[in-house]
Amino acid sequence: MRHFQQLPDGQAAMLFHRLPAEFTRDSPPDRLAVALGATLYAPAIRPNLADDLARCHADGLMSLVCCLEDAIRDDEVDAAEVNLAYQLRRYADIAPDGPLLFIRVRTPDQVYRMAERLGDALRVVSGFVLPKFRPDESGRAGVQAVHDIAAATALPIYVMPVLEGVGDDVLARGFGHFEDSAAAGGRGNYALAAHRVTHGEPLRDMPSLRPGDEVVVETRDSVYTYELDTDPNDLVVGFRDVWVVAEDPENPDPRGANPVDDPRLITLTTCAELFHTDDRMVAFGHLVSSESKQPA
Repeated sequence: MRHFQQLPDGQAAMLFHRLPAEFTRDSPPDRLAVALGATLYAPAIRPNLADDLARCHADGLMSLVCCLEDAIRDDEVDAAEVNLAYQLRRYADIAPDGPLLFIRVRTPDQVYRMAERLGDALRVVSGFVLPKFRPDESGRAGVQAVHDIAAATALPIYVMPVLEGVGDDVLARGFGHFEDSAAAGGRGNYALAAHRVTHGEPLRDMPSLRPGDEVVVETRDSVYTYELDTDPNDLVVGFRDVWVVAEDPENPDPRGANPVDDPRLITLTTCAELFHTDDRMVAFGHLVSSESKQPA
């Protein structure tokens, strides 16, 4: 899929065996399902969002998420909704043929509210991102909200679910959070998993990590900094060795790598080899600082 326009056709033909296909937000759903690529995120509170969208689309940007969830603070939600509606109405007037735009909401009710705030400008929105999605009552309510808006407006409005967990379908989209482990910054063991190849390759270079390296985790309200205590090359376990993601991990091998004695840990896990293997490379760390996000 073609996302940027800086390559002349002749140079593109030399680089690609098959030229990337063009797509727009009006392309068939089966094409859009694989066309998002590196979707950028922007806080919905951004004051010049409409101008930024127009500028980035001129450079070839083809997909962007306007975030009302993790990218803004709780006390900014109302102002962010108002700003986002204003910016997208402006954008609808100046650049109607722009990128695929998604709105990341916090609750199903926000889908209805944003549709009402946008009015006719909803036509520039391709869909809604439903974070921490699960097939439960809340997840179904989010899907139903998007379905209701699409039916009422006769517009092609899509759902982009962000899944919680560490199954194959979740890791195909990036990092996965072990559901029963601690939250970021919380007491216990904040355990994460990700691939080393494909799907963005989040932990491709994990073997290069060393004790003392920092892992920075940013949430909607805070920034947490962890420091690694173990070398990932020193601990490889089987995929059934779930002790590494326990609340208080303890290596059954007394000579093996263990986390430090700290109430707030982080565990990173990934495949021990670049290509398929059942073994997992593991690194432990502990929280060294946390900082609340301040109003801009």
